[in-house]
Amino acid sequence: MVFLWNFLKTINQTGKTMENTDSTEGILSAQEFASELNITKKTLFQYEREGKLPPAKRHKRGKIDYRYYSAEDLVEARKRLNLSTPFPALRRKQLFMNLKGGVGKSVLSYNYAYAMAKRGLQTLVIDLDAQAHLTTYAGLQPEKSKFTLYHVLFEQVPIELAIVPTKLSTLHIIPSNLNLSPLELSLFGMHAREYRLQRALASLQEKYQIVVIDAPPNLSLLNVNAILSVQDLIVPVMADFFSYDGLKLLFESLAQFERDLQYSLENIFVVLNNYNAAEVVCQQSRRALETHYLDYLLKSVIRKSTAFPKSTSVQKSVFELDPKSKAALDIAALTDEILSHFTKTGHEAQSVAGRKR
Repeated sequence: MVFLWNFLKTINQTGKTMENTDSTEGILSAQEFASELNITKKTLFQYEREGKLPPAKRHKRGKIDYRYYSAEDLVEARKRLNLSTPFPALRRKQLFMNLKGGVGKSVLSYNYAYAMAKRGLQTLVIDLDAQAHLTTYAGLQPEKSKFTLYHVLFEQVPIELAIVPTKLSTLHIIPSNLNLSPLELSLFGMHAREYRLQRALASLQEKYQIVVIDAPPNLSLLNVNAILSVQDLIVPVMADFFSYDGLKLLFESLAQFERDLQYSLENIFVVLNNYNAAEVVCQQSRRALETHYLDYLLKSVIRKSTAFPKSTSVQKSVFELDPKSKAALDIAALTDEILSHFTKTGHEAQSVAGRKR
């Protein structure tokens, strides 16, 4: 088994193909694939023999035939077996934002959205930054994007026309490019300018279970639109004291929005990113967050991993690059923790102003 994974990784790195160029993406073993479907490996093989599920992809090396599965195979298998969509009533709009740049927000938000989609949740990810890092990371060419939120919010193009499918059928994206840059100035002269994005997203309420927005690190009018459009704010922070200062400023700004605009976020989740337990400064920063932001701090921690920079260089999620990596395991744990929050009974939202600072 170890040989198989090493062999498949080698093929990924050298750019060779097994059956086609995309066949190595999101590789799952038979055991992992069966576990995702809540069945045994024996049942999986039986379903394949009976035609209930399509046969696994295969690669022959010598006399041995290796079988493997992709994330899209998982989505298709759920449909074939009539498995109910996870959390069918779930409808969450979530914003990834921090006033400090360089905290790994775009990489984290895309992998988070990919993990949600991989689970079978209908997911839309929106790139709100004109730098288009998330768009590029998703394997798209920003300059070739016909529509962005500029066309939706200013030129009133239907938001459905800006949505682009990805290789994973449950994951769609609204890309960004430099055309988004003048949107800030364009919005200032518009009526109800703070609520343009909220209204645009209303038509997608029944189509997507999860909407993930990646915002630039500032308090622009566009970001105010984003804040007023979502229920949940996810704040990635690095284990350093500059991130800690940025977090303090963000909470002060949110409290001001709450007072001025009479809008309260239902949930704020702070997630520690790029954490190295061996570094003293990381330990100190984590203790500071636990002291002052314990009510918001998630238990899941995203550890420092070479899988993240590697994944950006090849424009694939960490799940496609290496599903066994620390990065993939940590992102999966993050989605589990956040999803479990919405399955708790008796959950009540708290306002920013009413929470412990």
